[in-house]
Amino acid sequence: MKKGLLLLLASLAFRNVEAQVAYQGFETASTGTAWSFTATPGAYYYGSTLNDIWKDTTYLGNTSGTNVAITAAAEGSRFWGAWDLENPYTQTILTAPYLHTLDFAPVTLNPLTSYTFKFKYFTHVVGGTGDSVGYQIEYNTGTSWSMSNYVNLPLANKVWDSVAVSVPAATSAIRVRFRYRVNGGDDYIGLDGVQVVAGATSNPPSVVFGSAYQMADEAADTLKVPVVISNRLATGTTSARVARVSGFGTASTADLTAVDTVLTWSTGSPDTLYARYRIVNDVLPEAAEYLAFALDTVLNGNRGNLNKHTAYIVDNDYQAPQSQNRLQITHRGSYKVSGAGSSAEITAWDSVSNRLYVVNSLNNKLHLLSFTNPGALTAIDSVDMSVYGGGINSVAAYKGLIAVAVEATPKTANGKIVFLDTAGRFLKEVPAGPIPDMICFSPNGRYVLTANEGEPESDYSVDPEGSITIVDLQNGVQNATAVNTGFSAYNGQEAVLRSQGVRIFGVNATAAKDFEPEYITVNKTSDTAYVTLQENNALAVIHIPTQTVIAVRALGTVDHSLSGNALDVSDQNNRAVIANWPVRGMYMPDAIASYNVNGQTYLITANEGDARDYSALKEEARVADGSYKLDSTIFRNQDLLKAAHNLGRLTVTNKLGDTDGDGDFDVIYAFGGRSFSIWNAANGTLAYNSGDRLEQITLADPALRRLFNVSNSNIAFKDRSDAKGPEPEGVCIGSINDTAYAFVALERTGGFMAFNVTDPTAPVFEAYRNTRDTLTATGDLGAEGILFISHKQSRDRKSYVITSNEVSGTVAVFEVTPRGGYLGTTQPLVSGNTWNVYPNPVQKGTLYFSQPATGVVLDLNGRRVATFRDASHVSMASLVPGTYLIQAEGLKTQKIVVE
Repeated sequence: MKKGLLLLLASLAFRNVEAQVAYQGFETASTGTAWSFTATPGAYYYGSTLNDIWKDTTYLGNTSGTNVAITAAAEGSRFWGAWDLENPYTQTILTAPYLHTLDFAPVTLNPLTSYTFKFKYFTHVVGGTGDSVGYQIEYNTGTSWSMSNYVNLPLANKVWDSVAVSVPAATSAIRVRFRYRVNGGDDYIGLDGVQVVAGATSNPPSVVFGSAYQMADEAADTLKVPVVISNRLATGTTSARVARVSGFGTASTADLTAVDTVLTWSTGSPDTLYARYRIVNDVLPEAAEYLAFALDTVLNGNRGNLNKHTAYIVDNDYQAPQSQNRLQITHRGSYKVSGAGSSAEITAWDSVSNRLYVVNSLNNKLHLLSFTNPGALTAIDSVDMSVYGGGINSVAAYKGLIAVAVEATPKTANGKIVFLDTAGRFLKEVPAGPIPDMICFSPNGRYVLTANEGEPESDYSVDPEGSITIVDLQNGVQNATAVNTGFSAYNGQEAVLRSQGVRIFGVNATAAKDFEPEYITVNKTSDTAYVTLQENNALAVIHIPTQTVIAVRALGTVDHSLSGNALDVSDQNNRAVIANWPVRGMYMPDAIASYNVNGQTYLITANEGDARDYSALKEEARVADGSYKLDSTIFRNQDLLKAAHNLGRLTVTNKLGDTDGDGDFDVIYAFGGRSFSIWNAANGTLAYNSGDRLEQITLADPALRRLFNVSNSNIAFKDRSDAKGPEPEGVCIGSINDTAYAFVALERTGGFMAFNVTDPTAPVFEAYRNTRDTLTATGDLGAEGILFISHKQSRDRKSYVITSNEVSGTVAVFEVTPRGGYLGTTQPLVSGNTWNVYPNPVQKGTLYFSQPATGVVLDLNGRRVATFRDASHVSMASLVPGTYLIQAEGLKTQKIVVE
């Protein structure tokens, strides 16, 4: 309490102290040291002979009769005295006339501060024709003295008195004259404490833009740029000129022309005025364009902090790709994986058992679902995978054999591949590399491959090598052999690889440790695998029979400044602005698929993007970060680029872009391409990139545009625009009526898009399906995996696309029907009690069933040689070569040949 009282007293004391702008107390020489003045005539003293004085003094006057002498100064010890100014002239000591003046020099003032002119005086003037004492004030300097502003002082107050004159508002300068004419031995005057005192200061007029940015349509005719004034002058005007910022934006001078660019605020004008530009409504289909304006010149005011303004012009001629309506895609239903906190990441379909196998990594389970009714999936069983390792990552199926990728604990140790029958029973396990993240069969079923990501511990204390595990099933699953294929042959070539565009940047990285295989596809002839190295923005080519890495290819970048490669970069403005920016997107694909066109293999990648985020290595930054310094020569308008509504929020890498090594970034690299790409597998050249089409299609969809760049756990519009947009993650290929289609899953936005990719250089958009709710974060959320079931294989002769949705834990089934129907038969593949056994002939190995069964194996003499119960397979290894019969309850008898 005592401290607060002291502060209050100090505050009151401070408020009572006047700020003297100019002061003259006559304490030194007559010219003064503060507010300078000129005495005309010059100072003189004839007190001893004539009692005539014109100078600073400590005493003046006499006490005869009723006279009152000035015995002390009003302030200090001295004052300016004037006594009987006539005698020096009448006695020819000085040249007449005897009018005397004190001219105080002009003082510059702040027009926004209130001032008071003050002085103290003592007059003892008795008699004398024409005597006068007074002062004149001129404001804003003045050029000549006019008697019209002359103020007389009382002639005989005989005490020190004071005068205080308020200086008019908005005064920028003041000067003062004191004028004396007195004649008589009892006529004397004192002057002291001449000063100008500052009072309260108001803020100067401030001119700012009315907003940091605005959106306009190309058809709007006029762009109105709001400019607002505050603390405006009571009198006078303030003006501002609005000019385009040079070197920023994509809108050219041909896109808009200036109409009114100089704004003037005067009495009666509104606080907000508008600079106007005419928008040229051309007929060119373009991405959204943008430009910036600055407050170039402000008179009688200051520029406020918001002195730049961005305008976005959304083109009205561009049309997003339109569906060709050659495919009818119907959502047949979604199945929620059982168990609290479950996920559904990857799904495989087995053609023999007609079952789906769903990876639930959060609960470390593999779920078995019946696909008998695609519109109403039902649970058969689930397998606890924790008995096999630290976590289940992926699953694949091939004709009754299920392969599961399981990582170890700790994750940096070698994982494993676990083989199961269709009922989920254990058959065999083989070792894999650290973190087997994806698993697949080769098209001929001979090989199983895993992409072993080999991520490091967060502190990089352990950083295992990335690798590919190749399992050869030629002699059956029980005799399977596994080989781990790594990248040690590339150690020592890191500098060359970096120069080619391969990202190698881990802590103490070698190529083998830094490469992180993500996803695999195998060509039609099952001899070559293509592996995405996502974090490295590269692709590896593996020769499967020799388990050899034969190439590592850098994938390059998407130039988002070029037409067709636009993107929406901010989550901080309220409208989608798909525009070109000076950014390069690293493809960094996740999933990859392959298909054949005229004997040539092509690869399709989903260019998701992924950053490394460890305690020892964090590469994510935002353009606006203070530590992310841009080269000032290349990026001239950094304040605009780094604005949150422009490029400032975009997530970029801080590990690439300083091309000259001087500590700042010369190129801005973002994660992912926000696209899918098609590559020529033979030479790695880019055949096609979808550019901005995924974002444009989402935005143009009347039913789904509310989901534009939302995240997979919310419905916040544009929530992911500052990161990787829709994040294409999964891709699969399907052939319908000899037409190749790519189905691209969007992890964040949800759902998938279908493209006709028969011509790898010119894909055609077919459909966009998304079963998310547009008002709540419900429905199928987080499309992680996607697969295609061909009508040539399915039981009901229909084609399906199935998405695995990680966040919602759902498996969504979509029926895909070509307009006009399928070519050839549409009869169901299996009906009644038909079942299949395979392989047939069998080489004294395991015989698999298309569905679990109970029964016996008989030789041709009818003797029982083997039995099985609720089994998906039976061993034929002990049987001699020959022909056998297999009978199962309720199912058709099959003839088997053992070789």
